[in-house]
Amino acid sequence: MTQATINIPPHYSLMMPYLMVADVVKAVDFYVRAFGCTQGEMPSDDTGHIRHGEFSYHGQVMMCGQQDGFGPTAKTPRVSGVESPLSLYLYCQDVDAFFAHAKAQGAKVRGGPEAMFWGDRMCRLEDPDGYIWCFATPMDSAGS
Repeated sequence: MTQATINIPPHYSLMMPYLMVADVVKAVDFYVRAFGCTQGEMPSDDTGHIRHGEFSYHGQVMMCGQQDGFGPTAKTPRVSGVESPLSLYLYCQDVDAFFAHAKAQGAKVRGGPEAMFWGDRMCRLEDPDGYIWCFATPMDSAGS
């Protein structure tokens, strides 16, 4: 199959995570405080409610939406009562400092920073909606 050029808006990338969250405003606030994300667009619907939010991590845009906006099964892991079937894997400058900051801001610890067999030092954190976020630093960059 031939690859065609895809028209993507300038600040977006070809693939972006879209998370269902219980409260868009609270979720984006958490990602900003705990993970150092930058808040992006948060448009209101015609009733004045914010049901979609955008945030970025080092220029990579991610999105979230109100869990009741995409049908009855589009729920957060926390509301569904199941472990998140996917993890988000992001690199950071210093995983130990990142971990300490995120933990202090309320991220639930699923695994502290440790050396992984593939060469990263990684921690696992859970956000208030139950999504698992892995943050890592390559061990050659971390001085390990």
